[in-house]
Amino acid sequence: YGMDGQCLNVGGGMYQNNNCNSDGSQITYSVYSTADCSNSPTYTSTLNTDECGINDANFFQCSDTPLDSNNDDVCFAGSETLLLEHGISIAMQDVQVGDRVQVASASDGAITFADVVFLPHKKNNLQSTFVEIETVNGASLKVTPFHLVMAGTCGTNEMHLIRASDVAVGTCMDTTFGETAVTASTMTQGKGIYTAVTSHPDGIIVVNGFKASSFAVNHAAVNNYYNIHRLLYAYVPAMAAPLTGLGSFLGPIAASLFSI
Repeated sequence: YGMDGQCLNVGGGMYQNNNCNSDGSQITYSVYSTADCSNSPTYTSTLNTDECGINDANFFQCSDTPLDSNNDDVCFAGSETLLLEHGISIAMQDVQVGDRVQVASASDGAITFADVVFLPHKKNNLQSTFVEIETVNGASLKVTPFHLVMAGTCGTNEMHLIRASDVAVGTCMDTTFGETAVTASTMTQGKGIYTAVTSHPDGIIVVNGFKASSFAVNHAAVNNYYNIHRLLYAYVPAMAAPLTGLGSFLGPIAASLFSI
């Protein structure tokens, strides 16, 4: 959470960050009973910046800017990788329309490959907040907090799309190798946000070996919105690439329309 005094709803409580100590190791924050943090605080406390906060899913971290400053940026870090059909991995920031990348079926988890039909974000260096999820096998995934990833209770064989910020230590991520236990989930800053929409109708892509949605907030609605791009790519492929240039404009609009 940023150090600019913004009022945030965290786990049902209203929090306002006051200051960060000189070496960045501790944060002082206040808790309020009103939605705008306008009354006197209920209490004020200090936490280490790597100490877990409310609901075991929110972390306090010192920053010069709000760590959740752009909720429209619901994507993967540009450094995260997709597997191409010929066996080579490619960074998300280098993916192009027409690349055939690894995807998964939402119903049975079957792994296959599909064409990238649309890139919602053009080349960028946007500052954003990421959740970095690490698993027991040493793999990791860096994704924005509201982005949807496949995760669930270990051993139940029931994986669902949930927000990356809600993935807790001890739960399991769904990967191409099966369920993998989460060992750490931390907030970090980075530059560059990307995702890819493929021709597969389920809208599930495989990033760093993890199964995840191409989208955030409301997978079904946003995925259906992008069916128009799938149709254009299938029947008028020459129109698909030019549309990508509108991605940074259309993508956030779609996310806002279907954020319920």
